[in-house]
This record gives sequence, C-alpha cells and structure tokens, in this order.
Amino acid sequence: MLTNSIVEILRVHTVARLANKLIVLSLLIWEFRLLDRFRFVLFFRYCSYW
Repeated sequence: MLTNSIVEILRVHTVARLANKLIVLSLLIWEFRLLDRFRFVLFFRYCSYW
C-alpha cells in the first residue's frame, strides 16, 4: 500500500513537471511566433499526457 502511494506521488510529480515544461515551451513558441504546426504538436502532446 505504501509503495503504491509513493509510485502515485512520483507519477503526479512527473506529470506536473512535464506539463510545466510543455507550458513554458508553448509560451516561448507563442512569443517567438514559430510554426503553427509545431505549436499544435506541443498542444497535442500536452493533451495526451492527461
């Protein structure tokens, strides 16, 4: 039981870190106005994590 909760906490932290990185990346891409296609790929990956 304890092991399961530790794994769950680690999983939540990992997802949160990935989400934060993707949000920062998408904001940078928006800032520099790069290809819309690349922004869409990031958005799609962000949605697929949830």
